[in-house]
Amino acid sequence: MTLPWALFLTPMNGDAWRPGIDMVTIINDVMQKGGVRGFVPIMNIWGTLALVGGAIYSAWLFRRKNIMANRAYGNWLIAAGGLFPALGGALIRLNQTELKYAGEMIGVILIFIGFWLTVNVPEDAKTPKHRKAAEGTSA
Repeated sequence: MTLPWALFLTPMNGDAWRPGIDMVTIINDVMQKGGVRGFVPIMNIWGTLALVGGAIYSAWLFRRKNIMANRAYGNWLIAAGGLFPALGGALIRLNQTELKYAGEMIGVILIFIGFWLTVNVPEDAKTPKHRKAAEGTSA
């Protein structure tokens, strides 16, 4: 319950807002330091670690067990897709705001392709290998 209160108690400067200007470029002027902005790095770092770390761990497990290669590749793409928005957010701190949306779009595309790879099983992988071997010997 701390985060909602921090949002409401964060000092805002309404005079700094100008219509037609991207909020990314004026966020430092509108929303001053402190308050909810103190939670942003913590939440973003943990979220990125959970998404990217979980995807890398899953990809590593599938690769190590040498099963479901499509899931291993898909998880690698999901991990890469999770890094692009994080990189875009880091570039905002370096005043490179024009790359934020490109990073988010690339990240979403990679995550979608990775998801698609993990849920679409190739035709030859649908039948378990032990069943294929049993069917081959009984004929």
